[in-house]
Amino acid sequence: GALESLAPSLTSFEPLFRQLFIHIYLNFRIWIYAPVDVQMDIIGLVTKQVKRQPQYFRSLISIQQLMDILRCFYWFNPEDRISNAREPIVDPVSHEVIGRRPEHSSIKQLRVMFLQLAKFLALEGHFSIDDTRAM
Repeated sequence: GALESLAPSLTSFEPLFRQLFIHIYLNFRIWIYAPVDVQMDIIGLVTKQVKRQPQYFRSLISIQQLMDILRCFYWFNPEDRISNAREPIVDPVSHEVIGRRPEHSSIKQLRVMFLQLAKFLALEGHFSIDDTRAM
């Protein structure tokens, strides 16, 4: 897709690539409302990038950040202060629902993908004390 083809074109300009990865790829405030297949594609793209250069991406995303994403967006039971995406996104003009959080069964699949990514980061990178606490 478009995001997958954008990343390689920015690899020669590392600061911009880093910003793309952090603010677009890892922005689950946006992706949580996308269709499940799009979310799976994004998580797959992140995983693919991380597997290509684990040490580099370990500096951009920690296991703690992945656990925070799960806790904030891919929860099963919302916690009052932390859980995001409780309500669907509604167009302010038409009042049409334009995005909603996935169903429970899809959340389960997405969580597995995140946990596999966390496992890879743990095995490939240096496991810190914060990572131990996050797990």
